[in-house]
Amino acid sequence: MKMLHFASIGLSCLLLLGTFAAPCSIRTNSEDEVTYCDSAIVYDDNEYNLLASSMQTIRIPYISRDYSEYDLAIFCPTYTFAPTAGSCAPIAAANIVGFYDRYDENLIPNHKSGNLIGEWYSYYVEDSAVVSVIRELHSLMGTTATTGTTENQFLDGLESFCKSKGKKMETYSCMSGGSFSFSKAQSYIKDSNMPIALFLSGYNVGDMFTEDHEDAYSYYKSDANHVMVGFGYSTYIYQTSDGTLTKNYFNVASGISGNSSGIYDISLDTKINDALAIRIY
Repeated sequence: MKMLHFASIGLSCLLLLGTFAAPCSIRTNSEDEVTYCDSAIVYDDNEYNLLASSMQTIRIPYISRDYSEYDLAIFCPTYTFAPTAGSCAPIAAANIVGFYDRYDENLIPNHKSGNLIGEWYSYYVEDSAVVSVIRELHSLMGTTATTGTTENQFLDGLESFCKSKGKKMETYSCMSGGSFSFSKAQSYIKDSNMPIALFLSGYNVGDMFTEDHEDAYSYYKSDANHVMVGFGYSTYIYQTSDGTLTKNYFNVASGISGNSSGIYDISLDTKINDALAIRIY
């Protein structure tokens, strides 16, 4: 049995500073604004459990298949420290900051972001310096255990953090006509070296196992409002007895202790409220 791990390909060792589309400004107030406060994000790691449901498995038997994948590093940041319960938004923001710390290590003082392994980059795990950044973002976003964080609070808090470090932040929408565009997200990751902030109502995170002519996606799912970060993607095209089946996944940092990385099926019991490529420079 072969297990296809998160971040199985390490690419994009240099930050690309090409031509970007105009940044997307989305910070408008709305009574219907979603609050992101996932109960699976807990302060005490000893309390961690799969709160919303048990692990489940989807099996896909196939005649043949093709797949492609792309990742921003062999191991991307997968921080999980939670200052309070429901801290998924500041944790996701810290994972993005950790990604860009590779290019300017003043973003997370007293922390080495990672190391090159051959041509692949591998990010280090969180340390006390990362914990301090998560706490700072938590404060800047106004996150609490009961109220969580809105998307506007996420963006305002992350931008304030960047300004405090003498940096700028730009966001680029991966939506088209109100719906999520996987092709846009692919382009921002592969062509522009940018991670994707995913604002979700319902989500899943798991691993793909492959055997002879069958793939099995073993995953945890939740109906919570949650923020994760996409650091890569994969596409599987199956020829099955019923025809052609295409499955698209993000390789994500979930922010959940004990389940911090994996793949996210964008079509499985989930709604992508918004998706933003984020650039810090």
